[in-house]
Amino acid sequence: MKSKQEYFKIFENRPYPLTLMKTCMEATVFGFKKVFPKSSINRIGAYWKNARCVYFLENCGMQDTVNSLISRALAEPVFFISILKEAHKRAIKLNKFSSRFLEKNLSQEDDQALIRFFEDFVKELFRMYSYGAAPTIIGYRDDNTLYVQAEEILRKRCADNPGDFADYFVALTSPLKKLKTHDQEIDILKLAISAKNRKVSSAARLKKIFRDKLGNLEREYGWLAYDFADKTGWDVNYFAKLVLKKTKVDIWKRLDYLNDYDRRALGAFNKAALKLRLNAREKRLFRLISYLGYYKWVREYEFLKAMYNLKFVDEELGRRAGLSSIQSKYISAEEFKRYLSIKPGELKNIAKKRMKNFLIIVEAGKETKMKIGMAAIKGFAKIKFVGDEIGKNTSTLKGSPAQAGKTKGIVKIINTAKDCVKMNKGDILISQATSPDMILAMKKAAAIVTNEGGITCHAAIVSRELGIPCITGTKIATKVLRDGMTVEVDADQGIIKIIK
Repeated sequence: MKSKQEYFKIFENRPYPLTLMKTCMEATVFGFKKVFPKSSINRIGAYWKNARCVYFLENCGMQDTVNSLISRALAEPVFFISILKEAHKRAIKLNKFSSRFLEKNLSQEDDQALIRFFEDFVKELFRMYSYGAAPTIIGYRDDNTLYVQAEEILRKRCADNPGDFADYFVALTSPLKKLKTHDQEIDILKLAISAKNRKVSSAARLKKIFRDKLGNLEREYGWLAYDFADKTGWDVNYFAKLVLKKTKVDIWKRLDYLNDYDRRALGAFNKAALKLRLNAREKRLFRLISYLGYYKWVREYEFLKAMYNLKFVDEELGRRAGLSSIQSKYISAEEFKRYLSIKPGELKNIAKKRMKNFLIIVEAGKETKMKIGMAAIKGFAKIKFVGDEIGKNTSTLKGSPAQAGKTKGIVKIINTAKDCVKMNKGDILISQATSPDMILAMKKAAAIVTNEGGITCHAAIVSRELGIPCITGTKIATKVLRDGMTVEVDADQGIIKIIK
């Protein structure tokens, strides 16, 4: 029997700040119920310790809602796809709205104008995430019926040749259209062709000759590494190094693949479906996963860019209150309105306390609760999470295959960009969840294993592009494994074994 007192961790150890989390939580409880009335997600929480966030939902309500949503999606694909498309449409609108103030000199704008923009942004964010909650709650539950049925179908079809499972899995679940990251690589490869023709071999010379083009790359794609909080993204130096690395690969072959991605992805899907003799319902199930992955990420990119644009406004307000960049992310528009002109010092005090220990609980039919300090610590300590009882004395872990392959290597736990210096070529990257600022470490990895995520997560998408074996959704990899351990990763079966 499922306990209503248990909670499911969506993610943990993220730098995501107050404005983002509180708004998305309220949109998931209140807004999503209007989009999908059968939603029984009634209680959500977020807890910060030293500016790192844990996000959790009441397990029973989340599980019932996800399975109910998937059941309707399989019966009415148009309904489900309409939710994904609407989330994307509203994310585009949010991004366009967020860019309005970028054309202005923010330091010349008065407090009230900036605060009004902040307030209106939050309203637009709420409207977007009322739809955007759907791919999030589905994507983070690798035990949902959509993923479970997909794996059962493939295991049965591949019973005679189990080694084919992961390849078919990738072909049938990958996004069928190019993403922003594909566009980024195409532009980098084009510049690499120019650099190769000019026989450029150093980053310094590259920056001198192609300064404007590198600047364009930074403006167009640098924000993809934004962490929703304080890290500003990739710069010209990063792109210069990346372009030089691309001069050493088969540029034209890779360009041909990327430019023809949509046709190839659809062809791989149809070929796999034909070979496996999937019926109409089974093909519909896998197409839904493909749609889910594509629309999750196109929405995510618009959403991320909007949050990146917002940071310049809340940081300007924070500057006027004597706040650091990260401290400004822990103050709401209402609080800026209340204290900025009369008690700016109070804002700094609030931000510091929230970054240290802070708990938010959003519950249907009740006002949002916020606790600071010892009250937050005690409140969070009472919460029971699904999976907390899992023991650490195990030699084998299980997750979902995301990219085929088998390999052995030394474990490196990489949870933040700062951890990436530990990675050596051929190590096994173990992470709570990967993010864009870990790309360089991911490229060194012999395999990638994560606690969180599912078929459509960041690690799954990137590992497929890099051709690196990947297993997601282990739940406990970072708790069981330690730096220096040797493990065997079988991404065909979704199994990680500790060798020593």
